[in-house]
This record gives sequence, structure tokens and C-alpha cells, in this order.
Amino acid sequence: ATIDRAGPFSAYPGVDRQIMLLGGDGVHLSASGIDHRLDEPWRPWSFDGAAALDCTPLGGASTDFNLMLRRGAWQGTIEIVSDSVQPGSTPAGVCLVLAGTWRDGAGEGYPPGHGLWWGEAQGQPLQLAPGDARGAALAW
Repeated sequence: ATIDRAGPFSAYPGVDRQIMLLGGDGVHLSASGIDHRLDEPWRPWSFDGAAALDCTPLGGASTDFNLMLRRGAWQGTIEIVSDSVQPGSTPAGVCLVLAGTWRDGAGEGYPPGHGLWWGEAQGQPLQLAPGDARGAALAW
């Protein structure tokens, strides 16, 4: 998502949320009992989706990655990895390439900003490896 102006975050009761800055200056998120600066790229922050957060940009526009999971039905965390992973070994999920090009077991390449998701009926576990180990990063 791109955040380019101040305003409220949508509230999602019953949802656990995680947000991670991808680019830009970041934002200040606040509510009763919550005061958080999201200004470090690739550092996920978790919060209750029911929170009525106000969002204020810390400069220009920012881009972030959101993971929203229905409480009681799904659970997970955003992890940043730089080595080969087998994310498809989980029942369902999503990956986003942050840096470098990543390849799956079939040789398909995924450049920065691209990603993929898988569901419970995928069959064979997904495997991803960095095409160039220097500076490669993947969020899953």
C-alpha cells in the first residue's frame, strides 16, 4: 500500500495485523495507548486490527506491506530471509521479493516487488532460492 497523506487506518476487528515499511520516510501510527514510528524498512510491527489508528506521514509518500490474518482461523508472522527457503511447506502463505532475484524449483525468476502466494491444495512444497546471494531478501 502507498501512504501519502494523514488519516485514519481502517479498523478490522478480529484481525491480527502486521505492517512493514518497504520504502519512503515512513509513518507515525498512534491511538490510545499506541505510539509507533514505522520508519525502519523491513522491520515488521504487529498490532490488533481493531485499533483505531491515526496515521501521519513522516515526510513524503511511503510504501508498506500489510499482512492481515483472521484471528482464530490463521496465524503467522512476516519473516525476512536471505537464504534458500521452503515457504510452501506451510499450508498457505505469501512471499514478496524485497531485493535480488529469487528462483523457484522450476527456474522461474521473481525480481524485487514481485511475489507469489500458495494455498493448501498446492501439492509439492514450494522452494525458493536467491539467484545472487549478495543482498537478496525475501519476506514471507
